[in-house]
Amino acid sequence: MTRQIKTATGAALLAAITAVPAAAELKWDNASGGYVQIYGQVSPAWQSVDDGVQSKDTFVDNAHSNTRVGLWVVQPMYQGTFKFNLETALGLRSSGGVSQTNTPKGADWDRTDLRKIDFSYASESWGTIYVGQGSMASDGVADITLNNNGMTTYNGIGDFAGSFQFRTAAGALSGVTIGSVNPSLDGGRQGRVR
Repeated sequence: MTRQIKTATGAALLAAITAVPAAAELKWDNASGGYVQIYGQVSPAWQSVDDGVQSKDTFVDNAHSNTRVGLWVVQPMYQGTFKFNLETALGLRSSGGVSQTNTPKGADWDRTDLRKIDFSYASESWGTIYVGQGSMASDGVADITLNNNGMTTYNGIGDFAGSFQFRTAAGALSGVTIGSVNPSLDGGRQGRVR
């Protein structure tokens, strides 16, 4: 009975979320050719894991492409273009952080949720300079395909249920997590000057 209620609740929530129309673009232009733009995405998921001994159903934020909000400021300046990009995840309960023994709080933002804080200046005569935190050269390289469809080759298994532990033959938790045995070989985001 409880499982049926959870399933019905999850189905109703999914229907409500997909019925919401897309938001209009939030962009403001200025008189000198620049603009400010706010963007974001919402990425909820219903995670259901059965390890052979117990099952756990949790409403989570999809760690593969989490809920986030961002800001672009673009301004022509001198003989080039200045850009500023700030992007952060909202710190919602991540699908990669839930396990048999742990269900993180619903929202808990910290500095590691900051995805980008990037300043750049582009000039036609000498190129572009970037300073700040952003993607390293290897970010996403493990998922590159010729048809540009990264979802078919995505290997970040830990994003979906990485904190769940394997069980021993006796049924006890082993201490070995899914994420620890399935590295994605993917670069992250760090401070950089390029």
